Amino acid sequence: MNREKEVLFISSKCRLNTIRELLEEKQKEGTITVTIALDKRARKFLDTNDVPYKTFSDYIETSDTRKETIEWLNEWSERKIGDRSFQERLSYEGMSLWGFFNTYLFYEVEKTFAYIDKIQHIIDIENPIKIATVNPAAFSPIIASVSLESIIIAVAVSKGIQIHYLLPHLSSAYLLHPAMHKSIFFLRKLWSITRKSISRVIISISLISQPHEDNPSGSILFLSFQRNWNRVYDPATKTYRREDIYIHPLIKELKRKNHDYKLIAIDTYYNERRFGWRNLWLNTLFDEYPNMVKKLIQRAFWDKVVLWKSFYCYDNRAIRQKVKQASSIFNRKWMAEVSDKKLQQSLNYKGVRLWPLIQHIMTVWVPLFVEEDIELIECAKAMIKAERPASIVIVFESGPYGMASIIASNLKGIPTVALQHGLIHPRHFLYMHHRVTTNLKEKPIAVPIPTKTAVYGNCVKDVLTKVGHYPEESVVVTGQPRYDLLAKADEIYDKEEICKTLGLNFAKRIVLLILSSYLQGVEDPREVVASAIIATSQFDDAQLVIKPHPGECSHVPQDVIAEMGADNVMIVPGYLNELLYISDIVINQGSTVGLEAMIMDKPVININYTGLPDQMPFVESGAALGVYQEEELPLAIRSVFEDEELIAKIKIAREHFVYEHAYKQDGKATERVVRLILEMVEEHRGNKK
Repeated sequence: MNREKEVLFISSKCRLNTIRELLEEKQKEGTITVTIALDKRARKFLDTNDVPYKTFSDYIETSDTRKETIEWLNEWSERKIGDRSFQERLSYEGMSLWGFFNTYLFYEVEKTFAYIDKIQHIIDIENPIKIATVNPAAFSPIIASVSLESIIIAVAVSKGIQIHYLLPHLSSAYLLHPAMHKSIFFLRKLWSITRKSISRVIISISLISQPHEDNPSGSILFLSFQRNWNRVYDPATKTYRREDIYIHPLIKELKRKNHDYKLIAIDTYYNERRFGWRNLWLNTLFDEYPNMVKKLIQRAFWDKVVLWKSFYCYDNRAIRQKVKQASSIFNRKWMAEVSDKKLQQSLNYKGVRLWPLIQHIMTVWVPLFVEEDIELIECAKAMIKAERPASIVIVFESGPYGMASIIASNLKGIPTVALQHGLIHPRHFLYMHHRVTTNLKEKPIAVPIPTKTAVYGNCVKDVLTKVGHYPEESVVVTGQPRYDLLAKADEIYDKEEICKTLGLNFAKRIVLLILSSYLQGVEDPREVVASAIIATSQFDDAQLVIKPHPGECSHVPQDVIAEMGADNVMIVPGYLNELLYISDIVINQGSTVGLEAMIMDKPVININYTGLPDQMPFVESGAALGVYQEEELPLAIRSVFEDEELIAKIKIAREHFVYEHAYKQDGKATERVVRLILEMVEEHRGNKK
């Protein structure tokens, strides 16, 4: 007689003190149990109680869900469901808002697809007749994003497997209270109003001391994001100053040109679109808000290069009233749209119904985000009316502020120029659309893109035009203006002085670890940091320096260093160019910094522990060493230190890679971008006449 098998998915959401008793009870019943720990707290509990368990990593199953998610979302959103596609349903004033919403939905769908693949693989191997996990109804879907427990349940239902619900942790009880649901939206609204008010007040005070300037020809606007505000070395004065690393080189170059346009930098806020209570409360209140105020004051009062205004300076009562009415109308129509059974049934992945998993996103978060998107579009329209720009230069064109500005400009026939700010590859969902347009009046349902996009090199242009469907004439290869400084690195920096400033040992070789954003689909940063510490510790004459991602905190590497008791490791936020200059090896996770290191002629080791394809062809091109298992990293470091023939071969490939991906390193990228901006401005002026 075959014994029954049950798979228990255990997490910190379970009432862990009941798990041991449950397992003993199952054993008495003669049930074979397979326990799978879903998080660190569950693993610690099971270890303490000597309960054997497995984790996802014990079931080797790797699939490229990022590429699959991009294709699925493009196909699904464009497919006619009834008489209209999802992109047509999600619209404002006849224009699709898919360009905004794709960003929010992508991460949830990608995560969901990845877990569906893993759980289906586990079930196929274990073949249970029953699974057990916490009932996802015990946790608020409004506060959290798609929960792993809800995905487990959805997969079990699709396979007809019985479900047994474990007792939830008592601390989850408060999440069920309706007041908690309302507080999320109240606090989000309160913080949004506070942020806008602070911006308006600071900018208004700063403008009092600014002389009034007439601009008969109009203006050139630069959309700036606060995370791009950083320390930059000024070769002219041989001092450091804080500026926007992307737009200031352009503004300085434009000021040297003979033109009669007023240059205005528009301050915008970067990280505000998040699911989840922890991010909304802790990160926003204690990290982002103080930084926002600090950087805005620095920009408004200390920056003498350009006039600063806030995006929300253009907000007014009429706009707020219009937004309120428009969002109210949208909400009524939207609830009818998402009630469509055909739409719900169309959400399916490998036999698993997705509607129960993302219903709260569709019914709760979409209306909230659409209201914000409408406000951004209307503020952008008001900005254009007030400033009469001849062109708008945008760094993060796929973000909400950039998208809103492109829409408003497009409707008025004002040219926009986007400046590539990071690596673009075929798996970058923000750029891989099936339908894009530079003319919304002709194609209102397509994703709006800038009139011109200035890119690093020819490879990026090929990706955008051949995979992202950008028109050939809309992409121009210019190189990256901020890389002009890298071409003069030897004239600017002194290794011994930098080591002294940062407290590093000049006599030791420096291994620089660049951490990427978790949003880029890379491996667990804890795993990366631990492997780098272990590898570097094998070389007595080497020291490890960790550079955190600018959009994330340093607590993860700090925790790993403390747990491992590592004493030859230093975390250095900022100082990116200086760190690259003094490093002997750069360990990269496929980010832009790998390219910057190559520009500075540094050996790059590209690590990828995910089992997925590399996002960029650093290794495939021969320009970098590839490490795909943690134990390979010490050998790669040793090769860079000792194998001169290998390094010479990589150097040749590196030079070719830099040209293809970052164009000429002649210090003239800024001039090329400025020339493009002025050409578009003059063309716009000619069209107006």
